[in-house]
Amino acid sequence: MRIKFGTTKQVGELFDSDHDTGIYVEKTTDDDIVRVDVGGAIVFEDIILLDRNNGFVWNEDGNDIDVRFETNNDEKIIFIDGANDTINFGTKNTGYTFNGAKVIPKVQIMNGEGNTNIDFIIRAASETAALGAFLIWARSRGSDGAETIVQSGDRIGVFRADAYDGSEFLTIGSIEFHAIGTPAVGSIEG
Repeated sequence: MRIKFGTTKQVGELFDSDHDTGIYVEKTTDDDIVRVDVGGAIVFEDIILLDRNNGFVWNEDGNDIDVRFETNNDEKIIFIDGANDTINFGTKNTGYTFNGAKVIPKVQIMNGEGNTNIDFIIRAASETAALGAFLIWARSRGSDGAETIVQSGDRIGVFRADAYDGSEFLTIGSIEFHAIGTPAVGSIEG
C-alpha cells in the first residue's frame, strides 16, 4: 500500500481491496496521526504519532503492544514487550527465576545462536581522545530528574554471575558496590 498526496494538506485514507485493512492519516490541531486498522477486527489507534514539536511517538495511549524487529538470521533481534515494559535483544522471553525470585529485567541481551561467547561489547575509538570504553553504575534515591542523596548501605551496582541448575538460575559469584559511612555533598565512600 502507498499513500500519496498532492501539494495540499488533507485527511487521507487507504484500504485494501476488501476494505478490512486500512491506513488513516489525520491532521489534528497539533499532530499528524497515522491510524492502522488491521483485518477489520484489530484496531490500533494513536499507535504512531508524528508531532513537529515532539517528534515520533509509538503507542501514545500506552496499550499492551509488542514491537519486533527481524534480521536475516534472527527473528527477534530486538523485541519490545509491551506488557512487561522491557527491551530484549535476541529473545522474546522476558522473565526468569533467579535464586527463587522472578526477575523481569528492563533490558536483556541473549546470544543463543552461533559459536560466539561474546554477548556485549563496549568499544571506543578515537584519533585524538586518550579515553577508552567506559561503563558507569549510577544510583540515587528519589526519582528520575528529582534525585536525592544515597544513604549508607545503599547498593550502587553489582557484577554477578548466575548458573542454571535445571530449574532456575543460582548466583555463583558477585562483586557489589555499596555506599558506606555518611554520604554528603562532594563526599561518598564505598
